[in-house]
Amino acid sequence: MSTTQGHLFTTALAFVGAVMLAPLPPTVGVYAAVMTLMLIIYPLDKRYTDFLQVSLGCGFAIPVRMCPAALIADPLLQLELFGGSDTKAPVLGAI
Repeated sequence: MSTTQGHLFTTALAFVGAVMLAPLPPTVGVYAAVMTLMLIIYPLDKRYTDFLQVSLGCGFAIPVRMCPAALIADPLLQLELFGGSDTKAPVLGAI
């Protein structure tokens, strides 16, 4: 496989991934971008640090947060559902 073929294959995969993310909420794209960045950094981390499991683990753990975001049930965004910047609203609502 040549370098050009590799670049074309990577471009095609990126296009297919973008098409698959299009119907999902925008927060899923943010999680996908962070996950991709973490998995791109992994080979470099492998050479320069002794904690490569951390970067690989973070890259594989991000989809755990991405799935609820795809269902519009992201716990990180629950604050918006309970009244904007009032941080005591979820606590008072639970009591």
